[in-house]
Amino acid sequence: MSTPQELTKEELVGRLVEIEGGHAQSLSAPERHARELETSLGRILQSSLNEIYVFDEQTLRFIMVNSGALENLGYTLDEMQELTPLDIKPEYTAERFEALVQPLRSGQKERVVFETVHRRKDGSSYPVEVHLELTSWNSAPAFMAVILDSTEQERVEEKFRAVVESVANGIVMVGAEGEIVLVNSQAEKYFGYDRQELMGEPVETLIPERFRGLHPGHRRKFFEHPKARAMGAGRDLYGVTKDGREFPVEIGLSPLETDEGLFVIAVIVDITDRKRLEKEILEISEAEKRRIGEDIHDDLCQQLAGIGCLAKVLEKKLRDESPESSKSVAEIGAMISQAQSRAREVARGLVTGVLETEGLQRALIELAGSTQKLFGVRCIVRGEEAIALDDRKIDLQLYRIAQEAIGNAVRHGRAALIEIGLEIDDGKLKMEIVNDGVGFEAPREGHSGLGVLTMHHRASMLNGELEIVKGEESGTRVTCRLPLPGAARE
Repeated sequence: MSTPQELTKEELVGRLVEIEGGHAQSLSAPERHARELETSLGRILQSSLNEIYVFDEQTLRFIMVNSGALENLGYTLDEMQELTPLDIKPEYTAERFEALVQPLRSGQKERVVFETVHRRKDGSSYPVEVHLELTSWNSAPAFMAVILDSTEQERVEEKFRAVVESVANGIVMVGAEGEIVLVNSQAEKYFGYDRQELMGEPVETLIPERFRGLHPGHRRKFFEHPKARAMGAGRDLYGVTKDGREFPVEIGLSPLETDEGLFVIAVIVDITDRKRLEKEILEISEAEKRRIGEDIHDDLCQQLAGIGCLAKVLEKKLRDESPESSKSVAEIGAMISQAQSRAREVARGLVTGVLETEGLQRALIELAGSTQKLFGVRCIVRGEEAIALDDRKIDLQLYRIAQEAIGNAVRHGRAALIEIGLEIDDGKLKMEIVNDGVGFEAPREGHSGLGVLTMHHRASMLNGELEIVKGEESGTRVTCRLPLPGAARE
């Protein structure tokens, strides 16, 4: 006795296509069925674990049903031969089923594959995947269907959905054309949509309008070279809700290969609280810098000034008694005076009084001057036209970015020349700090120093972008760009 075997749908369909006529038309249906099962093909179909059906092309009544189908449905063969697919597929009406098989009748398709449910004789149902073709049976046109029980697949998919729903982050799955095919409940909360509103919509729906034009190109590149990675490394990313509110996000991308093709799973984290905390830390840092700057100016500088005065008195007193000692005291007084000047410059950098009273451009000029005095490095501000900004918070963050970039050029780049540029470029405010030092390689993601991280955080607070590029031969270019509708030339 042959062992039951589960053939692939391609093997089953291939063998069914080879069926030839020759059975006596005068035989009764049960006799024809018995004759067919006597053939080698009939034995194969009868022993298959897959459900296999053949039904008339016109009447749709079942002609041949194998034992696997009979056992699963609970009908006898005589009962099945009085039924049609519509009797076991409750989801389908005659019109809907006709629309399904029409491409087979017209020759537009050789096979139709669809998912539905089969209803047993006892009223219970189970999910199936149907592979349907139009062929011939006993020299007459007939439909043949190979059925795959997708109960196990449904269990796997249900587990997958449960995992997706249990994740605390938002998850969106996207197809090769950018269409959304899956959304979890956390993503619904993030973006304010019901998942049914997003199914089939382009993923760009969830991206702020100013970024939508470039995103399809980035998406295509990912599908061409799929690998798990963070999205937009080094850039600040934003999502947009149904009501148009933007919020900062981090996104991890993972490719998923399936029978239906390649998909991308995006894991989305709302980092609004983190950004708020970073902003608070920077504000605390600014307040502490101001306090220290004021202490240096009001306390240390005054003490140095007092010591300097005492040194001058002592110098005069020793001038006649001990010229050599007087000369040494004079040198000490000069050093105290120099220290006092440096302390004042440090205090100015911490308090930024000029920034608050005269604006960013003037503060950058003063910063360039103090850099030359303190470090002996030539530092200039390019641009003849001043730019007036309405927001002192923007002034402060850009000033601190310039300070950090200049400090890096002096401490690490050993630069001899530093140039600061501030201009409006293509509707955005652009600040550049270029030096001729040894060059600074932009750090890999996750390996940035505190200063570089702080510059990126300051730029992100302004909805801007920061770029650090090493020169071809030497030097480094630090560029900060940000949208600034309120910028105007004076």
